[in-house]
Amino acid sequence: MNFIDLVNQELQVLKEKSNGTYRKTQDVRDLSLRLFKRLDNHEISYVFSLVEELLKTDVWACKIIAFDFAYRMRTKYSKETFITFEQWLFKYIKDWWDCDDFCTHAFGELFIRYPELIHRAYKWANHEKFAVRRALPVVLVLPIRKDHHQKFDIFKISDLLIKDPHDLVQKGYGWML
Repeated sequence: MNFIDLVNQELQVLKEKSNGTYRKTQDVRDLSLRLFKRLDNHEISYVFSLVEELLKTDVWACKIIAFDFAYRMRTKYSKETFITFEQWLFKYIKDWWDCDDFCTHAFGELFIRYPELIHRAYKWANHEKFAVRRALPVVLVLPIRKDHHQKFDIFKISDLLIKDPHDLVQKGYGWML
């Protein structure tokens, strides 16, 4: 049985226990922890390959597990992790909820570790997808919460997005502030 089949099997069991639906995101996160512990390989390249498989499904619960797995690898992040995360952002992040989950955990942690990478994210302000534009301020929510705000020019980000026409981008930078 491959990993995606295992995840789908476990999600089906979770659904059956919850009368046909997932009751809470926390239920899926709890399942994610159990699945992560069952992995025999915790090398970042292997785990990120599983994350990619999960993201390709475009299933809400699989994305929650994917973002959780990515965050669990935080001690192994390097500056090069930015390239992978940005690719996932452009390819798989489609709405506010997946933007917020990915950016306030895994991607936000990357900016705590490597705040100098923020200049590479400024171009997101002009991206065609609103979820990518929203990611620019939301990715700093975790660093700001952990008192790393002095490492970022949050007003520059606000200036880049102040005239954005999408309300969820506006709400994203309001949340950052």
